[in-house]
Amino acid sequence: MSPVFRMLVFLAAALPLAAQNPAPVPPPETFSGSIDVRVVNVEAVVTDHRGQRVSGLTAKDFHLRVDGKEMPIDSFAEVGGGKAAVAAAPAASAGPAGSAGPSEAAAPPQGRSLVVFIDESFAVKSHRDIVLKKLAIQLGQLEAADRVAVVAFDGTRMSVLCDWTDDRAVLSDIFARAQLRPANGIAAVASRRAKQDDIDLMAMVNSDLNLSGEGEGSSGAEQPVGPSLGGLVDEAMSAHLGRMPTALTAAMRAFANAPGRKLMLLLSGGWPSLSVGMPVVGEANRLGYTLYPVDVTGVDTTFLANDASYAGSSPVGHTKDAWESNSEYALEVMAKATGGKASIDSARLDALPRILEDTRSYYWMSFTPHWTGDDRSHRIQVEVSRPGLQIRSRRSFADFSQATRAKLGAEDVLFFGGDPAGKQLGVEAETPQKLSARRQRFPFVLVIPLAAFAGGREGRSVNELVLAVQTEDDSGNRTRFPDTPIHVSPEPTGGTAHFKLSLPLSTGRHRLIFTLREPASGTVIWGDKWVQP
Repeated sequence: MSPVFRMLVFLAAALPLAAQNPAPVPPPETFSGSIDVRVVNVEAVVTDHRGQRVSGLTAKDFHLRVDGKEMPIDSFAEVGGGKAAVAAAPAASAGPAGSAGPSEAAAPPQGRSLVVFIDESFAVKSHRDIVLKKLAIQLGQLEAADRVAVVAFDGTRMSVLCDWTDDRAVLSDIFARAQLRPANGIAAVASRRAKQDDIDLMAMVNSDLNLSGEGEGSSGAEQPVGPSLGGLVDEAMSAHLGRMPTALTAAMRAFANAPGRKLMLLLSGGWPSLSVGMPVVGEANRLGYTLYPVDVTGVDTTFLANDASYAGSSPVGHTKDAWESNSEYALEVMAKATGGKASIDSARLDALPRILEDTRSYYWMSFTPHWTGDDRSHRIQVEVSRPGLQIRSRRSFADFSQATRAKLGAEDVLFFGGDPAGKQLGVEAETPQKLSARRQRFPFVLVIPLAAFAGGREGRSVNELVLAVQTEDDSGNRTRFPDTPIHVSPEPTGGTAHFKLSLPLSTGRHRLIFTLREPASGTVIWGDKWVQP
């Protein structure tokens, strides 16, 4: 792999989110705090050696493997024009001899559900608005059964601009209003330019040092400092990159209950790191999303390379630097891993038509894996028995544990306010104890309604629950505490149980999110509390 594609992985122990307003963002009507996926859907595009779509295949023509082991296909259909054209075949026809029949049926997708995710943290406003204007013009190409939802993320806070709608006039107005929203990409450009100036200056100094040492035969001359991607990333930009995958996956979960084929259009201002793409790919494949990333920046003329080591030339003769090349590479990886396509450079202006054309006809199949909750990503391979054909489909799915799902549920509450029906956990704050000038220990009492877990306590003398706690302060800094097991004795008449805990918090206002999950039943309740040390 070329050095220009060696990604820096930005790992943040705390992924900050803004807490500018105590009132949470209203959740989408389809919000579900816990998405329990049992059937995995796979959409496959089959083309011949000329790149033309191939139709008329049946389930017997396909082989589906998970981690190298062939799996029976529970359901199968050829979808054309957004409608299922061919009914499913029996699972045994596609599976290995002696394999069990389908354990759970799934319906072929009808229409498309497209989530438009607008990145306002890295996108420059003028670049973003060009793409939004094009989207508004192209809305007429949506089909009758299609629906669209729109969210925006400014690097700290999520905004639901539009829940599911098929009203083109409403969507046109939403995209017009989105152009009035600020975007923070110009700050990233300014920081990047300042960093680049420092790198160029250091390169000149190193060059002078090497030239002065040549005549003396010095073997200890310092090596020139090349244009490093790491040098272009400051602390604020690294923090924004760290928040991005959490925001993307939360948005997918919030709208995951939509019918039809699930798509996400990612309007990216430039994420030069695979640390953004990999968590998003895993969750997209688990929930059945196909990702269509869009390079909102297009050809980046903000930075003109003065060194051939920056990267190769683009189709228009523009020499791309490490940042631009890495950003495009990350988008391509996200698309390819989920069976989608990336819209790079000038293709960004036709992103919506490209998505609609790409998802108009395909083969849809589902299978039921053996779920173990191992928190691993499992590889999916789809092959067709006819020679000379190419397949594009998602590459993996994630098998999350109950603990991981509880943590994801807590993140969703931070972004979208959580499922109102699940806000049943009472939270009481007591007088804090001073630890230092900048830290205090806050005692809390959780009031647990035992009736909420009635479905999981039958035949047991103790309810085994898992508590997850996350905090965010007014600066957007977030802290996740280790999960805590809780054992409570159920009462025949319901009632409540009380659980005491104390948490160290820094000075300033904090919002604490408590989620309580019962692994046996999958039931999750939550509560929150604002405190001011």
